[in-house]
Amino acid sequence: MIIDEESAKALKEKFNNEMRREVKIKVFLDKEEKIEGSKQFIEEFLKELKELSEGKINFEIYQKDSEEAKKYGVDKAPTILIDPDNSYKIVYLGFL
Repeated sequence: MIIDEESAKALKEKFNNEMRREVKIKVFLDKEEKIEGSKQFIEEFLKELKELSEGKINFEIYQKDSEEAKKYGVDKAPTILIDPDNSYKIVYLGFL
């Protein structure tokens, strides 16, 4: 488990009390991820968030050279877009 028990409890409570709608997260990675463990970490972390939010957080993983990446102007990896089709235009660029 990536998220510790105390943080998981706080997140679950926050999600239950304040999250009003589904939030989609799009993750873009290199074909040849420099550190294979980083892809596994990202996937596990997002799975835990999805579980804690009772399915209100959903995610999709794409390659940085995919059509989906072109649609959003993504050219670096890893890039995480939080709810890019709605009101939140949050972009996280994490360079390895």
